[in-house]
Amino acid sequence: MQEHMLSTPVYQNVHDLQILHGKTLFLVQSSQPTAVQHIQQKMRDVDFENFFIFQDSAIWAEQIQAVVFQCLNQAQAGWRAVIHGEEYFIWLVDHALRQVGLLKDEIARVLIEGKRNVYCVHCFHMQNSDSEEFCQCENCGVDLLIRSHFSERLGAYMGVCANAEHLGGPYQKIKALEVSHV
Repeated sequence: MQEHMLSTPVYQNVHDLQILHGKTLFLVQSSQPTAVQHIQQKMRDVDFENFFIFQDSAIWAEQIQAVVFQCLNQAQAGWRAVIHGEEYFIWLVDHALRQVGLLKDEIARVLIEGKRNVYCVHCFHMQNSDSEEFCQCENCGVDLLIRSHFSERLGAYMGVCANAEHLGGPYQKIKALEVSHV
């Protein structure tokens, strides 16, 4: 894989988590039961009233928004959050937490191996990928090189055409249109 850029996210290790004074909201993805047990064991002295485990679901975004709003809408200063999950889950939750006012430094992100978001810069499609370096865009079919450049706003790595010299497909038509307008 390419060298990491300054935009590549940095995650914490569950062993290094330090829970500070004040309330902490835990938002945990359930896709790997062993990882969930590990963080529960590490956090055994915390208030589990604010510990939420999310099952893989088509309505994740709505569930996360509801929990975050319910817990933090009337919260006082001193709240923090710990997000534990695959990369695409982490940035979905991060976005919800930032919408209610948590700052970047008030959120701990603990990564477990799994899927991550890839943003196709050619057709603007967002998709999940297990791959580290290459995938094919589900929308436009372009073979994508997954760059180490990460957008926190999108919660995704940038996917650029892996074989620009052999574009073909819909991009060949676009190129032909551009030439005819010159």
